[in-house]
Amino acid sequence: LTTIETIRDENLVANAERVGAVLLDGLRGLQEKYEFIGDVRGRGLMIGMDLVKDRTSKEHLSARTMERIFLGALRRGLLLMGYFARVRINPPLTLSESEARDGVAILDEVFAEIERSGDYRD
Repeated sequence: LTTIETIRDENLVANAERVGAVLLDGLRGLQEKYEFIGDVRGRGLMIGMDLVKDRTSKEHLSARTMERIFLGALRRGLLLMGYFARVRINPPLTLSESEARDGVAILDEVFAEIERSGDYRD
């Protein structure tokens, strides 16, 4: 009951909707920038992203490339549920807009490294 009261009293559902929109917008911007982001979808702070070698075939990135993405994000302070090419982003309901933008910026750095290496095509 205390958890439900906290969610209600701190307007965490509204926060999830507002911050989730910021996060989705940022991730969709990355999708336009990086050809290996095949799909970005979500509602509130429950977001999914598919990372692919080719948007037409939708073939997933290799496990080796996904490990590089996971470790690159982790080194920068972002714990990403990205062990597979279908990435799940599910931050706490208390996430702020600033923290969401910081997370997108970290992903941008990691994805830029992957793009420069060309490894995602392997």
